[in-house]
Amino acid sequence: MSWVDRGSRQMWLQDFLPRDFKNIRIMAYGYNNSLDGTSDSALLDFRRNLVQQSENARSSDEMKNRPIIFVGHSLGGILIVCRR
Repeated sequence: MSWVDRGSRQMWLQDFLPRDFKNIRIMAYGYNNSLDGTSDSALLDFRRNLVQQSENARSSDEMKNRPIIFVGHSLGGILIVCRR
């Protein structure tokens, strides 16, 4: 995973960000990031899965009112802004 330090195996989002921002929930979304042969339809499938998992994680009334901040890079950034 791109966010993990290879030496310490620490993930800055989960291991360091909560020190500065209290009472947050960090979730990581993984997908096959091989770009070889990745079609537009595959990207839309990744995006649909991300949306569905986000909705599932926010199923309680308490969670529905909390803001979401997406952080992504490369293909992850494309998934965040991908629309159709």
